[in-house]
Amino acid sequence: MTTMEVVGLIVLSYIAGSMPFGYWFGKIINGPDYDIRDHGSNSIGATNAFRVLGWRIGLPVFILDAFKGYGPALLGMKMVNPAFGGICLILAGIGHAFSLYFFWKEGKFSGGKSVATYFGGLLALQPIVAMVGLAVFIVVVASSRYVSLGSMLGVVGALVCGCLMRLAAPWIVILSAMTLMIIVFHRRNIARLIEGCENKLGQKAEETDSTSSFLLHGKDFSQFDLTRITKAFKMLIDRGWVSERQARNLIVKSPILEVGEITGIEYPDGTTGRVLLEALPMLADQIKDPANLPALETLMPSGAVLAKRRGASVYTLGALTSSFGRGGQDLQDWCDKRRLGLTVDNGAGATAAATVEVMEELLPESLPLTECTIAIVGASGIIGHILWHYFCRRQVKELILVGRDERKMEDMAAKAAVITTDLARVSEADVVICTTSAADYIFTKENANLIKHGAVVIDVAIPYDFDDAILKTRPDIQLARSGLILLPGDFQCNMDFGFGEIETKWGIKYLVPACLAQSQILAKTREFGYASRLATSVSADAIDFYRKWLRLLGMKVIVSRIAEPVAYGLAKGH
Repeated sequence: MTTMEVVGLIVLSYIAGSMPFGYWFGKIINGPDYDIRDHGSNSIGATNAFRVLGWRIGLPVFILDAFKGYGPALLGMKMVNPAFGGICLILAGIGHAFSLYFFWKEGKFSGGKSVATYFGGLLALQPIVAMVGLAVFIVVVASSRYVSLGSMLGVVGALVCGCLMRLAAPWIVILSAMTLMIIVFHRRNIARLIEGCENKLGQKAEETDSTSSFLLHGKDFSQFDLTRITKAFKMLIDRGWVSERQARNLIVKSPILEVGEITGIEYPDGTTGRVLLEALPMLADQIKDPANLPALETLMPSGAVLAKRRGASVYTLGALTSSFGRGGQDLQDWCDKRRLGLTVDNGAGATAAATVEVMEELLPESLPLTECTIAIVGASGIIGHILWHYFCRRQVKELILVGRDERKMEDMAAKAAVITTDLARVSEADVVICTTSAADYIFTKENANLIKHGAVVIDVAIPYDFDDAILKTRPDIQLARSGLILLPGDFQCNMDFGFGEIETKWGIKYLVPACLAQSQILAKTREFGYASRLATSVSADAIDFYRKWLRLLGMKVIVSRIAEPVAYGLAKGH
């Protein structure tokens, strides 16, 4: 063959692999607006076609995907040599995983895991090795019901078989390359297997009336057990096998992970809800570090796509991620530009609503709002801005707004509030509401004297602004953590958010942050105009809206009084 013919065969192999038969069949069956990548495992491959389109469609997709590998491998073997057939097979597999069709259509690569394509090619090149791999796949899937695990161990079995058969070195290289690529293509499945949230064969996702997604993260290595993967990092550090610095560098490069979901949420009207949980492996100080902004700008859109592909209509940013990109507005603009059909939210509205509920519970009858001075620390932030809106409509005695940048609070000055960067002004307040996005405490034992005697302190911030060790010397302060919600019904949650638990008629249930509850309120009501992003975009009646729907949906606001110093720290998984 001439050089041009060899190059042509290489290009043809990649183009053949790029044909997304599962994607096309989905559109033929369900219409032009249907995208199989929005369902099941979000793949265009045969396994997902079986899962979401049924065996009548899944079988021909499997045959066609296998032929994408069989044809190029056979042509390469016949026209050049068997080893070149292996190269053509690898290129076909790359084409299936990084389809040229989607790059041409959408401007980015997309595809499947290439298992069927590699199996078809191996049938042409090494049929015995292919059948051994298939046998391993069948045994693993039959015993574990994990298709992804069967696929990975199947290619490993094929590699071992090739070694035992003493195949020539080029074949071992080809089989090793295929094995490595299949495992890399299954990296998210590996993460789900480790976290215990990988779907089993025949297992269907819970059908719910409202599905939302929530992004969370950890604070520091002392609470680095957000996921099983990051917990492993902590174990390596504790044993001295890697340094904290090395682990920190690694997690910045880690992808957003699926860490489970909250299922079985039951609303009073008989409908149900589900919250998908994603984890950003970065720690609080890493999120705040400007040097990591490029990594965040890559990770956050990938999390949004993952949320949409898993069926969410709302993607809520938790903890410090809530301040990313103008409170999520940049991410919303990105989603809108790509017509993703996803509402980005930061949960500030429901958090502010829960704060008002807690304040009304704690204020004594002898201190009505008309005689109450309220200080909002972190007033230039989104939660602070919403609370400012609310209290401006209520007749409070005085409103003190404390922020780091007075310019960000210029629009608030017209409402007769005290605008200041001087934290000492909180000494005048009967109620201090902490709402900053600071990674460390704002109130410590060193400046505890700034708090008025007998004042009510409501800490809304995650991570917390108020060090509860202050209570050792200032027991007169009434401290409460705000934004704690008990979801309705016999819900199941595999994540301990660290906000505590409560006894219900269904048994012990974990409390969740109000920002997570907001994601469900928006998904349930479809009132996406109440999503919280830019502080200035939040409507003045947001608190009334969320207070109303917290009650209507049976979401109970928990008043968490802190009577003495406790080992609270940042909530696990938030």
